[in-house]
Amino acid sequence: SAFAHMKRHPGMEFIELWLEALDGQIHSFGFPELAISFQSCAELGILWTPAQVDLWLEAFTHHLPDATSSEMVSAIWSMSLHYRNGMIMSQDFVDKWTNHFEHNAYMFNAFELATILLSCAHMKYRPSDHFVNIWTDCMRKNFDKMNPQALSNMIWAAARLNLPLDTKF
Repeated sequence: SAFAHMKRHPGMEFIELWLEALDGQIHSFGFPELAISFQSCAELGILWTPAQVDLWLEAFTHHLPDATSSEMVSAIWSMSLHYRNGMIMSQDFVDKWTNHFEHNAYMFNAFELATILLSCAHMKYRPSDHFVNIWTDCMRKNFDKMNPQALSNMIWAAARLNLPLDTKF
């Protein structure tokens, strides 16, 4: 995380050692550490092997029932960053994430809701109509709390996914 924030790319030897250590310790990571490690690697352009991604997804899925809204957003945003770097999206993880969202949608704030839709657009993932209806209902309830960035992200993502914007907005 520190390397990503400093915009410094560590050497390959360090990356290889870190990823090797990660393989043995990923199950001891909490949700925030999983999200930060995955997002930082994406921001630095470090691609994980399919086996490492599977370990991360397994660990993330294990923690999903207890995830906060910000942790869930971090997870889907991280996946979208890796998708843009060439990683194949895990449909199983997205399905589990989506199901958890649909059952806990009202815990998300306006910025988080916009980021979720933006992440879907970056992954070229068109959510189900059921998901979109729940998302729209939550967004309508939070619309007065949106800042210009969240509004822009939401409009761009909706257009990119070819979602009709509800005229009640």
